[in-house]
Amino acid sequence: SYDLLAPDQRALFRGFGIFPEGCTLASAIAIAPEPIRKRGDFIHTLSGLIDQSMIQTQTVNGRRIYRLHEISLLYARELLVVHGEFHQTMSKLLDYILGLVAQLDQHFRDPSRNDWLAMFEPEANHVWRLLEWGLSTNDASIVTRCLALTGLMLHYWNIRGQQNLARQWTEQALQRGRELDLDKSSLGPAWITSASMALIHADIQNGLEHAESALYVARESGDQPLEIRALHLMGLCAFARAELELAEEIWTEALPLAEYLGDPGLLATVIDDLGNLASRRGDYEQAIVFHLREQEISLEAADLYSEFYAVINLGEVSMLMERPTDAALYYGRALKICRELNDSRGLAQTMITQAALLIQLHRSMEALGLLHEVIVLAWDIQNLDIVLRGLEMLVHSDVLDLNL
Repeated sequence: SYDLLAPDQRALFRGFGIFPEGCTLASAIAIAPEPIRKRGDFIHTLSGLIDQSMIQTQTVNGRRIYRLHEISLLYARELLVVHGEFHQTMSKLLDYILGLVAQLDQHFRDPSRNDWLAMFEPEANHVWRLLEWGLSTNDASIVTRCLALTGLMLHYWNIRGQQNLARQWTEQALQRGRELDLDKSSLGPAWITSASMALIHADIQNGLEHAESALYVARESGDQPLEIRALHLMGLCAFARAELELAEEIWTEALPLAEYLGDPGLLATVIDDLGNLASRRGDYEQAIVFHLREQEISLEAADLYSEFYAVINLGEVSMLMERPTDAALYYGRALKICRELNDSRGLAQTMITQAALLIQLHRSMEALGLLHEVIVLAWDIQNLDIVLRGLEMLVHSDVLDLNL
């Protein structure tokens, strides 16, 4: 059947050899040979392959997926290698995925996030195959783009609970970058991802080392957004170790940088840090001031992500100030936001705080059910910090006195 195809159809058929699970129309266009795209013949060529049963179509979660039969897939991949087109085709897919993830990252905090997530979800599995391929090469350009990919994927991996694989591939990318002696500026975002994943796994020392590496890269390259993100993570490491004076010193250094830069997301993050520090020290009034400012910034920027952290922390401080009615209002808003954002980690964080409120209100049966649910959810997404917090709440509250 392949021999009966027109030259353009043969070329496109070979390209499908990199898609073991099929692909969307957008991915297929991205890897199509340049002459087909320039002539505007892509749809005609694809339709011809479908008409001849060389490519199968199916609808998955409302999206049309194009795939080869298993035997055809192996043959197409073999032909792609024989024609010397495999690396070029994978490189085209990498460029497409990088562009799509950059858009998702740019809109991650705003109300259009779910639209970008819906666009990216069918493409998400390509990321692992691209990293496996790219990091096996000795091509500095390809490895540099893989490093950029791990930096941009941070938020997506976090909300999808893929921290284990994310950490594994990011550290492999960093190792490969060092082996090829790449420009250190290309390592910075990957250091941030690696440090963030380490902190989620409660690996404070590893998180600190990676955050310090990111800070070094940021200052060497003059990358202020990267510097603020690195300081944020270094402060979290100090905070986790109860080194509160050090955390304050680090975040106080980050604050004027964030204010000067004028990035609402970064500014809200640093203010959130300082609010949590004030709360940890028992200065609840100051904590409220910080988190209200954080909420104001997030509302002005239509930044749902930052607003979520502002209101959930306002809820926690309200609980500490014995204002359960205020806390319930803030938690209600937080739950609504994390559902809008389709954020499993945010949902787990909201549920754990709601459980704490229920314990404070002596609604132990409801708290027990919620704690069970959130511990299971947090374990599924490998958020060990919330798992431990849930278990501590079970041990140190009267929830276990129910004799169940």
